[in-house]
Parts: sequence; structure tokens; C-alpha cells
Amino acid sequence: MTPPVVSNPDPNGVLKSPTVKGTDTLSAGHSHNHSHGHNHDSFGKSKEADSVKPQNSCGAIELTAHYCEDSNRLGIIVHQCKNLRGVDKDGLSDPYVKLRLKFDNGVSCGDKKKTQVVKNSVNPFFDDERFDFNADCRDLASLNLLVEVKNHVGIFQRTNSVTMLGKCTIPLDSENIKLGYRQWFVYSW
Repeated sequence: MTPPVVSNPDPNGVLKSPTVKGTDTLSAGHSHNHSHGHNHDSFGKSKEADSVKPQNSCGAIELTAHYCEDSNRLGIIVHQCKNLRGVDKDGLSDPYVKLRLKFDNGVSCGDKKKTQVVKNSVNPFFDDERFDFNADCRDLASLNLLVEVKNHVGIFQRTNSVTMLGKCTIPLDSENIKLGYRQWFVYSW
């Protein structure tokens, strides 16, 4: 079952939340139905997905996060990214998302997870890929989700360096994590 959406949109349907370290967050009270590039806020108004992007950002990623106390598991669903930099010769990218948990002191917790690569896109959809992390409830106050969007480099490409397209750090100390939320996160390079 998909976690419920938790949001309190302003009259324009956008919620700004200061909970992400070093970034802004955006949420538009999304329904769980995708409708070809449109998002619907909780008041039923249709909004273009690109309209939630602030002018000075380098893109955004839409995630769902939910913590289940019964199983001590954090579930993350990667939905989509918007407005990535095109770093390949054709002006596009081959993005994937890498996720990992880190404590406030920088120590990693558990395994890294990553999505499939989406070829030739600056607005990729990740087919709602779901990842689960083991995390004790008592550790949530000091845990963060590190989200990195990277450009895949094929074995026959001349460059062998991976290009960072964006990243953000999301604290998991919010009580909303236990209710579950779907939200846009603006990232930096």
C-alpha cells in the first residue's frame, strides 16, 4: 500500500518546507495518479509539473518516504526528476538516482541503493522504484537520506568520470516520516 500524502498547500497549491538541509522543498499535494506531466494539488487544480521548480534551482526530484515502526524499515519511492542538466553531447543525460542513509556525523548506515538508468532524458520517470532500508526508530532523529542524481557513463564512452547532476540531504527526524509523504525536493550540484 502506498503511504498517504501529507501536505498543507498554500492557496497556490505549493508547500515550502525548510526541512531539507541545504535545499528547498516543494510539494504540491499530489494524487497518486500520474496524468501525462500534470500534477494535481489537493484542491483538484491541475498544475504543470515544471511549475513547481524555483527559477534559481538546478532541478528537483519527487520522492515518497514512509517509515514503518513495526518492521523498522524506511521505504523510499523514487518517482521522477525535473529539469536536469543535459551533460551528454546531444544535450540530454542518462540519469540514475543513488540513495543512502547517513548519520549526522557522516557515517553511512546500511547499503547504497540505486535506480535503473533512464536513457536520454532531462525529465526522467523512474517507474516508482521502491527501496527499503533497515533503520531503528531510535536512530531516525540522527539519520539523513542522501539523494544523488548522477549521469551514467557507458563503458565505450571516452570519459570515465560520473557527472553529478544534483544532490540533497533529507533529515528523517520529522514525525511525518511515520505517516508517509510524497514531496518534491530541490537539489543543488
